[in-house]
Order: sequence, then structure tokens, then C-alpha cells
Amino acid sequence: MTAKTTNNCDVIRCENVSVEYRMSDYRYSGFKDMVLRRLEGNGSHKTFRALQGVNASVAKGESLALIGHNGCGKSTLLKVIAGLILPQQGTVKAVGRIAPMIELGAGFDFELSGRENIELSCMLMGLSRREVAGRMPAIIDFSDLGAFVDAPLKNYSSGMVARLGFACATAIDPDILLVDEVLAVGDSNFARKCLQRIESLRGRGTTVVLVTHDMKAVTQFCDRALVMSGGVVEFDGPVGEAVALQDEVMYRRMREMVARRKAEAMSVSKSIAPDLIGLTDIPRAKVNATIIQDGAVCVRECDVGRGFSFEFEIEFERPELISDGLAFGIGFMHHGQIVTGFNNLELHAGDPAGDARKSKVFKVRYQVPNGMPQLAERPYEIVFAIHDKNITREIYYGEVAYLNLRNSKKGANQHGYIVDVRDGGILFEASAGALV
Repeated sequence: MTAKTTNNCDVIRCENVSVEYRMSDYRYSGFKDMVLRRLEGNGSHKTFRALQGVNASVAKGESLALIGHNGCGKSTLLKVIAGLILPQQGTVKAVGRIAPMIELGAGFDFELSGRENIELSCMLMGLSRREVAGRMPAIIDFSDLGAFVDAPLKNYSSGMVARLGFACATAIDPDILLVDEVLAVGDSNFARKCLQRIESLRGRGTTVVLVTHDMKAVTQFCDRALVMSGGVVEFDGPVGEAVALQDEVMYRRMREMVARRKAEAMSVSKSIAPDLIGLTDIPRAKVNATIIQDGAVCVRECDVGRGFSFEFEIEFERPELISDGLAFGIGFMHHGQIVTGFNNLELHAGDPAGDARKSKVFKVRYQVPNGMPQLAERPYEIVFAIHDKNITREIYYGEVAYLNLRNSKKGANQHGYIVDVRDGGILFEASAGALV
């Protein structure tokens, strides 16, 4: 691990910080139930260490990113810095006025109006009543509430509450700004205003600590990054190196998840009588995959906004067992979740089973001439699957590539929402001989 040396200019310093949570093995119905189970000797619990001896520091005016997989301790560390959680071990120092944007709208009274909540929130963060009155117009203008500012918060949408929370948190001219995934809420206009406000605060010397899964925001706003895993700091150093390490960590976790799911599926299959699912009649396969763009093989990166192709060489153990309804599918996974995918059946590309039976080595090409505008720029795991019997029996399933995807044709879909992949002009070609 690379560590940053602390100095007298540090406005945030965490030394040997550890946080533990006690998780009960039983959900008590009340205090009486808890006492009775304890007296019976059944009140056991487990200890979960969210942070383990964390050392970190941030200099005045610096922007630090905390990155890592879900559950690695990023948000817990941010709450420790904000003073919302007291560590069981270690010391924490934060000098200056802190604006914690950890959960926008936390602490609001939903029976009060927006205006009244502005006064309440800003005064709790240290402003006087006179200071709040002076900043009230700017807060209302930024939150874009209009006439709703005098309506009770219980009548607000979640986006309106988020806008009001962000406006209050950043209106106090903080020395330290703590941001936890607030850019993931609200619409695109709100996200853009958030980024502009954060950039403005950075320009005035505010120290920023950002927790996010958006690597583009990390590279845009941060001077340094911490990569966390299992409650410890794996890396502390330059943003570029941290993002590369984070990609490797996520790739490793994806591989482990895929292997675990395949093992679970095999375990379930073994518990079912073979004659019920025809295990002995499945034509098992081996697959070699290549992704081609501009005549070159894509190894680490691909621009999905331009034409590219998937090319698969499939070797069936017993091609004579292939029946009608053969399906080839490709999926794009991010953080263990399928983002989008397609197969020859939904593309109405016909059934290649007849060609597959002609040769032990079968070749398939998916040509994507117009790109895939629905994919956001981020790392993806590409998985390939072959099914028989109208996608009821698995012949093959596995990861074939892990790529950082750029997208030069994001257009209106730059925020990553899904469209029908057939609009991207995907073509399907298959043959028993050479790739077409």
C-alpha cells in the first residue's frame, strides 16, 4: 500500500481508525423478547469490522476520492470524518466547518415547509438566523422550488428534497465538503448543477472528500484517491493508478462471482434426476472469443460508439446432439448486474442449429455497425452463453472479455438508460466454416 505522509497542513486526519458493528443472529420483537432470550442464553451476535486500522489524511484544499466495491467501508469512513459515527479505536481530526452531503434531506422535518427547513438545516450547520436570511434567496433559486418553497416537505418529490438538501449543505461556505453518491440522485440537470457547485467550492479552497462509483467524476474532480477493500486501505495515491487498481479489483470480484454462480448452478443440477433435464444429451462446448474494431483485436478498451464485432469459435463435443432452437447470447455486466444483452432469437436472425450440426468447429460473428448508444462509459464484463431447447438447457456460459468501454456516440443516452439493442443495427452471421 502507498501511503501519504501527514503534515501540519492536513485538515482531516484519521489514525488507526476501527469501527465495529454488532449484528444479532435473531430479530427481537421487543425489549422483553431480548431480555428473555439473553436469560436463556440465546442472545448471540456477530461482530462485523467495517473499518480496520485505517490511516488517512487530507490537506487543505485537496480533493480526495474514496473508491471501492459496495460494503468496503467508504461510507463508514466518511461518516466517521463527519462525526456521525464514533470509532471504537483510533482518533479522527477534522478542522473547519463541515458540510456532510451523506444523505440529502436527512434531518429535515417533513411537516415543515421548505423555507422553514432551510432555516432549520442551515442553523444546525452553524449559521446565524441573520446569515440564513441573507442566503435564503440563493438557496431557493438553486433548489428551483418556486412556489413549493412554502409547501410542506411531505408534498415534495424525492428529487425536490434532494435539491433542497444539496442547496442547504453547500450554502454554508464549508471548509470541508463530504460527498457520498449525491450525484447518483435526481435528474441530469440537477447532477450538472451539483458538479458546477462542487467545482466552484473547490476553486475557493474547500477541501473535498468524494465517495462515488463514477470513475469519470473521480478523474475530473480529485487530486488523489484511496482504494478500499474489506475495511482497509489497499492503495493511497494518484488517481490514475487508483482507478486502474479499482478496475482490477472489480474484475477479480466479477470472476469470483461468475465462478460461484456456476458452482451453485452445478450443485442444483446434480440434485435433479438426469432423466428430467437430459444432462446426458447436452452437446457441451468450448469457446474462444475475439472482439474486433478497425481490424484490430480489442484487449483492454473498445469504443462501442463505432462499428465493432464479436467473433466466436465454438467447438462442440457432440454436435450431433444439437437440436432445433439453438441460441447464442451476449451480455454486458457491470458490478455483477446485467446492463443489456442480445441473442440471435430476439434479433430474429434464425436458428443456426442446422449449420452447427455440420461441423465440430462452429463460428459465429455478431456485427455491431452502428454502435450501442445505451452503454455508459465504464468497465464491463462481457459474457457469452449458448442454450439449447429454446433457452431451457445451458450448453455454455462464461466470461469472454473484460473491457473499459468508451462511447463516442452517447448522444441523448449519455446517462446510460437502456434502449432496444436492435436499434443499434446489430447483425448476426453464423457458419460451419470460416467467419463470414
